Amino acid sequence: FGRYVFQAALQNFEVDDKRIFNYAVYFILNELKYSEDYFGEYDRYHRSFDRHMAAKTERIGKKYQWIAMYNILSRVSDHCRMVDKYCFQETDEIPFEGTWEPYVRDFDPTLNQNFMVYPDAPHFKFLDDFATAAVEENACTNISSAEQQRAWLDSKGVFHQNLKNALLLKDVCGTEWVTLSAYFDTGREDLDIKNLYVWSWLYAYFVSPEQKKEFESCANKGLSVITRETASHHETYTVFNREYPWAPSCCSFNESAWVDASLKTGEKETVHETIKVPDLSAMEEFIKKLGYLDEQDDAWNDECEELDNEWGDSPEVEIEMPEIGYKEVTREVEVKKEIGKILHASSNLLWEEEYDASKEDALSWNVPCAMLIETLHLQQLEADGFYFDSDGKLAAFDVVLTQNLNCIVVRKDLLDSFISSSGMELIWLMKSEKEIHASDRSILQWSEWEALFTYEKDRIDGSIRRTL
Repeated sequence: FGRYVFQAALQNFEVDDKRIFNYAVYFILNELKYSEDYFGEYDRYHRSFDRHMAAKTERIGKKYQWIAMYNILSRVSDHCRMVDKYCFQETDEIPFEGTWEPYVRDFDPTLNQNFMVYPDAPHFKFLDDFATAAVEENACTNISSAEQQRAWLDSKGVFHQNLKNALLLKDVCGTEWVTLSAYFDTGREDLDIKNLYVWSWLYAYFVSPEQKKEFESCANKGLSVITRETASHHETYTVFNREYPWAPSCCSFNESAWVDASLKTGEKETVHETIKVPDLSAMEEFIKKLGYLDEQDDAWNDECEELDNEWGDSPEVEIEMPEIGYKEVTREVEVKKEIGKILHASSNLLWEEEYDASKEDALSWNVPCAMLIETLHLQQLEADGFYFDSDGKLAAFDVVLTQNLNCIVVRKDLLDSFISSSGMELIWLMKSEKEIHASDRSILQWSEWEALFTYEKDRIDGSIRRTL
């Protein structure tokens, strides 16, 4: 506890750990009055769980440790400088804004897994059929020959053919919904036997009309529209559920929802660079003398024996350190065009801590982006994870809460209203793979796929193409 919990929290501040620990012991014994007479026997035999498990029951002394830690951290955060331990200049002070920064939150008091249920949420039969059809197609596919394997890897299949249709959904009441960010796959169960696996993620972004044209132009040229900056979802593990998106703890998180986007132009340019180049000739000469670069030489063993006789048991062998020189290099690089910031259409809230044992596993669910929530005045009511409009009607939710499918949906009429008022457009960046696995689940062969989808209110435009 002292090293992995308490000290981990203290490392964010400029303090003397030893003095803090000594005071913690003093505080527990003299201020909190922990007594060995009262709790010693119980604590001595209470060893049911290790630190890697959710502590559903704890030593009494451990509870005193928790109290002391939070008491001391509250004082430290008020009076001591906070520094960035991961920065080269560790002395640089950073502002302390709240308890989410050293990450010592153990449970979310605004979240109850039992409340993450809304019986009136719609069920999307198409999503069930989409997943089932893809699994059944894989099960019926014959890949016994190399030619059949290549054919399967090169074909879109049911999964890719129906993927676009999963973005516009209709429930049994006729209400239309739009899928924002999503992840679909054919399941990893029995992968050592079934061998075939297909997965895809789709990240939805709100962009300006001009940015949308830039994305479409790039895709029409057959170029990739995905970069390292845009190939990730927007996630936080430090924000309480009911804090999102209005609380101070969400300020930097909401700002990071805006991502710098760049696109390939299809052009290349020649760049000249001066790079550092070490002169390894002295090192190579020494290694050659030892014979390590010419082990196939018949005289190699004789050379080693000769060196042993020459040097004996001398503990020191001087090696000339290589000198650092400079070299002019010329290379071609792809020209990229910066098109400004684009907005993640949804975010992911992840809660992993289990110290209060209010849940069995980590919780992860998607929510609309802050701008969507604030513009449409969405709010959570009794059910956690479900957002309602100002009339109390369900507006958005993650289907993982109802059908165990990882995709967030928003009511189409509300999305259209947001797009109209904001002047923004909705696009999806799609990445997918088809994989052939061995009996040990390792990947033998695969093909990569990509797409740009655009929202046109009554339809989804865009096509999927193989990239590798």
